[in-house]
Amino acid sequence: MTDTADLTLSTADLDVEKLLAPWAWLLGKTVYKPILLNKFGDWFLEDEEGGVHRLSIVEGTLETVADTVADFHRLAESPDNVENWFSPDLVHLMTKHGFGLKPGECYWYKLAPILGGQPEPDNMEPMKLAFCQTLAAQIARTNRKS
Repeated sequence: MTDTADLTLSTADLDVEKLLAPWAWLLGKTVYKPILLNKFGDWFLEDEEGGVHRLSIVEGTLETVADTVADFHRLAESPDNVENWFSPDLVHLMTKHGFGLKPGECYWYKLAPILGGQPEPDNMEPMKLAFCQTLAAQIARTNRKS
């Protein structure tokens, strides 16, 4: 079993409704409950019927990843999904380069990928989660309109 605890952020003390508000244009009227939040601000959300979706804030996409929460937890143990969903190598590099996260922070880009930024420590830094969510949602929505 793969332990993703060191690859995720606690959602316990977060104002999830406020953090997801910038994504209302993508989430629609469906009510979602957070399952996990990775260290790069991507959400894994349970819908009203129990399905699990990944909100990729870099891509600005919402995709179904599992039919149930139990299926999601099983799928999250797959090495391919751990790599794709949680980027453990990048988390390790960020830590190695001295970029720890404080509560309420995630890793985000100095130069967003849509503008040519790369997912590497020199282009990433800790950022307040609320700012990161708002910025990423604005970039994704603007890009979608282009």
